[in-house]
Amino acid sequence: MQDMKKQHNQNQKQKQLLNEESKKKERHIVTWTQEEDDILRDQIGIHGTEKY
Repeated sequence: MQDMKKQHNQNQKQKQLLNEESKKKERHIVTWTQEEDDILRDQIGIHGTEKY
């Protein structure tokens, strides 16, 4: 009986880890406004691309 509980707990932990990993991989697509895009381009023009 203890072995079954131990196995169940291990399975639960594995499922939880897999669920957490899949959440980390989710991507959120964000659309920039034209104003934000223009500001970003201006800042890149001023500061370059190597400092990020």
